[in-house]
Amino acid sequence: MENKLSIIVNSCDCYKDCWKPFLFSIDKYWPDCPYDIYILSNFESIQWHNTTFIKVGIMNGFGNEMSFALNKINSDYVLYMQDDYFLSQKVNTEAIEAHLQHCITNNVDQLKLSTDGSNRDKYRIEQSDYCINPMDKPYAINTDISIWNRDSFIKVCFPDTTIWDWERSLTTYVNDHFPNFRSEVLFSSLYNKKGIVPIPGTAILKGKWTRSGADFLITNGFNDELKKRGTIGYIRRIAYESKTNNHLYKFIIKAILKFMEITKLNF
Repeated sequence: MENKLSIIVNSCDCYKDCWKPFLFSIDKYWPDCPYDIYILSNFESIQWHNTTFIKVGIMNGFGNEMSFALNKINSDYVLYMQDDYFLSQKVNTEAIEAHLQHCITNNVDQLKLSTDGSNRDKYRIEQSDYCINPMDKPYAINTDISIWNRDSFIKVCFPDTTIWDWERSLTTYVNDHFPNFRSEVLFSSLYNKKGIVPIPGTAILKGKWTRSGADFLITNGFNDELKKRGTIGYIRRIAYESKTNNHLYKFIIKAILKFMEITKLNF
């Protein structure tokens, strides 16, 4: 399957402090990774084996930048990741190769290899490792770690939008323009054995290192990178990730955050 799959990592220069920890995590947890790695940046780069930086220049929207980068890559499929998805468990290369072959054989446009918390197990395809990802909810397709058909990815990179707006509108866009788009998800019990498992959440949230991100940096000797950003507190993380519609809960969280802002607390 030579030249069938590459790893593409969404990033930019303001997140360059993620590049070394991210690539280190690949070396640590995926030492036999056979794929070329491409990282998006604006103008900067670092030297790292098997890694090429695609410089997109001044930022002009996620879709524009990603489409530009994808057109620079020759492989038929790409494994999409983001710069702060530091790996936390060993990756099974044979499993990734099997997933790739499944995508090729079954014309899968996107196969998600990490979970966003949405369980699709009831849509399992017979007794296979895979489940259909029904396109009936927002964020059904998102920026999870996924194998993408490169041409399909290019088609859905609609221009002039931030990554957050792109992700928010992506499922609707696909439903409207590509009704035959096939998205699948790895069966949930196989995530740890056959998926790609990053640290909990992401390493950066609202411009600061998360607790899991900071722990990774400290454990692996990246103290210099840790100093470049503050670390987000536990309460702030809960607040940012909360999706509840309980108005009393939201009021209490906002009151706590306001108090923390006034007193300059961060926990």
